[in-house]
Amino acid sequence: MKATYIVDTPILLDILENDPEYGAASAALIDKHASDLLYISPISYFALAPAFDGQRQLQDEFLSRLGIAVTHESPHAVAPLVYRAWARYCRRVKAAGGHCHPFVVCLIGALANLFDGIITRRGELYRAIFPELNIVSE
Repeated sequence: MKATYIVDTPILLDILENDPEYGAASAALIDKHASDLLYISPISYFALAPAFDGQRQLQDEFLSRLGIAVTHESPHAVAPLVYRAWARYCRRVKAAGGHCHPFVVCLIGALANLFDGIITRRGELYRAIFPELNIVSE
């Protein structure tokens, strides 16, 4: 049975922009999991719009070439998990004198909990919010 993963937005931007630091590693990570089912969240789909200057056809072609689809899972499906995880995470971070990262990470991580995990290079951040989440970064 194929594994199913959510692909984090920065991985896609690394590949698209041929990032000098992360581009090759991110492309290799997607290649390594090409036989799995790869999805992005609807949130990531919208976040990518500026990188394609709002041209959905170009974005859809890019995702298709990588073998990545947009999940049909709604953020509403994970609302209770998001609510608890975000409150817990922010409480811990603020107690340590820090500030919470953008909320979108919590939404994407919660959706990844519905799958076999997340493909990301921001594993520490996701692990801080979702300690049990399967993080794929190599």
